Amino acid sequence: MSDVRYTSVADRAYRLLLRLYPREFRERFGGDMTDFFHDRRLAARQQGTFDVARVWASAVADVVRVSALERAGTTARRLRAVRDSRHHTLHRTPVDARDEDMMGTLMADIRYALRGMVTKPAFSGIVLATLALGIGANVAIFSVVNGVLLRPLPYPNADRIVQISHVEPYTSVSEPEFVDYRDGTKRFDRMAAFSGSAGTLTGEREPERVTIARVSDGFFSILQVPAEVGRTFVPEEDRRHGFPRRAAVLSHGLWTRRFGADKSIVGKEIRINDVSVTVVGVMPERFAFPSSDIGLWMPLRLNYDTLWTRNNHYLRLIARLEPGTSAAAAQNDLNTLAKQFVRDYPDVYGQSEPLVVSATPLPDELLGKTRPYLLALLGAVGFVLLIACVNVANLLLARGEARRKELAIRTALGASRGRLARQVLTESAAYAVVGGLLGIALAWWGQHALRAAAPASIPRVDQVTIDGSVWRFALLVT
Repeated sequence: MSDVRYTSVADRAYRLLLRLYPREFRERFGGDMTDFFHDRRLAARQQGTFDVARVWASAVADVVRVSALERAGTTARRLRAVRDSRHHTLHRTPVDARDEDMMGTLMADIRYALRGMVTKPAFSGIVLATLALGIGANVAIFSVVNGVLLRPLPYPNADRIVQISHVEPYTSVSEPEFVDYRDGTKRFDRMAAFSGSAGTLTGEREPERVTIARVSDGFFSILQVPAEVGRTFVPEEDRRHGFPRRAAVLSHGLWTRRFGADKSIVGKEIRINDVSVTVVGVMPERFAFPSSDIGLWMPLRLNYDTLWTRNNHYLRLIARLEPGTSAAAAQNDLNTLAKQFVRDYPDVYGQSEPLVVSATPLPDELLGKTRPYLLALLGAVGFVLLIACVNVANLLLARGEARRKELAIRTALGASRGRLARQVLTESAAYAVVGGLLGIALAWWGQHALRAAAPASIPRVDQVTIDGSVWRFALLVT
């Protein structure tokens, strides 16, 4: 069909876009393609500007993609013609790979490989079981390593957060020590104290025992994680003479389990240890500090006018470092204060047991103890995969020796060495793909079993799952 009837700017632009195709292709199909685009554009213009833009986007994407394939095919045909003329090829056997369509050849190889797997069930079962066990074990363990070690902590700039404690025999921190540490060093942006306790949640449903974290002002601002619903505490709620009613922030788990994820719970009262508290917010699902079993957070409400004695060590501290400050420098400052405490209060601190402060970055505090064990376990299952690969390679070599006669006949019929190599590689890839899929299914079951059997000392085990990173690792292993 002639292009004269199409005089609009859009049609001329589309005909210009068609120049991406080889000339032979344009002469054969260009008129029909222009007619089709013209009709689509007119129909889309009646629907609105968005539909016109969508038609253009689709047209451009199709032209770019198909024209690249057509030009590649044209180039390949020209190179083959030059090669054939150079070698004066007058006769080629029917099974020469140079005359075969690549996609058709690939599909034929895949069908042949699958048929071979079905006709040799015992051999295929051994190979697939070996691959599935090797790949499944690696993917399952990597899902644990990824969930526990590799996935970033849900706290912005977590490397600037440090957890502060005393070494044995003191371990925890007393109230006066917390105030002195907070006010005596300029290395921290903020510092907060927290402690754990247990309580009984009562109400319309059955009583439930929950773990409570009592936190001082600044706790949530140090971690920099906002509430998913409602808000966290305001400074007045941490004062004994502040708000008349106590406040509470629920964990995501308790909110969904006990209150059915009802957002209207914010502002309502619940009863903890037979005391009414007002729910002011709900934290996100992956927020689980200081431990994963925390059910709710409540203000610590220290009485700063009459602090408890120095030898009552029950608090743990968390702080955010000032920009450019290292944990080691902050620890040195805190130890300088601790030495001053020992000199000023000799009746509290034993001279044979000095007061030593430890300021550990939060990632090391949470993950440091489990990192070497998980990495060693990942290395061990890596050797299992290596052994599986060696066993499968031996099985395939033995099968190749048994197929020597078959390959010799195909060679005599005209199959090239490259054609036979592609067939063998396709069969190996088929075993790898099927074994990988079985391995991923095994890993999915395995990671659930690992989560259920994992000791409580492993942090963030509830975040172990088969996500995009695990899928990419599975593909790499396969």
